[in-house]
Amino acid sequence: MKYNDIIKHFETDEGITNLLAILEEECFNVIEEYREQLLHEVITTSDDLQKTKTALTTITSYLQPVYSKALSLKKQKEYQYCVEHKEDGSAASIDKAAKAHVKNYRDVRDIICGYLNSANGLIYDCKDKIEQNRREYHTTEK
Repeated sequence: MKYNDIIKHFETDEGITNLLAILEEECFNVIEEYREQLLHEVITTSDDLQKTKTALTTITSYLQPVYSKALSLKKQKEYQYCVEHKEDGSAASIDKAAKAHVKNYRDVRDIICGYLNSANGLIYDCKDKIEQNRREYHTTEK
């Protein structure tokens, strides 16, 4: 997904919902599938682990710009809300209202962050298992 497409999805609540659906299909489900395969030791050879690591690295490189944009927009919208409503009440009440106002952005950011962390953990696990295979067999299957 290109930068302009990412931006368009953040313009409305419906766009955010659509973005999450796209990310679920293209990234989240794939991460979950690899997690299950690694958990149940379906992927064990160094070659398969290397392919999995590469796929997960590709997914993280796809998700990272979306996460960064969600984080940035959340901060911008929250700040903008505070500026626009600074005379409407106390700073504490405005901060609470601003946090409520950006709930969708925060949710998207948190979901993407969770999957990024999950993918990064799986990448680390793949690296660890590849190294373990190398030590056990004194060579990889390459």
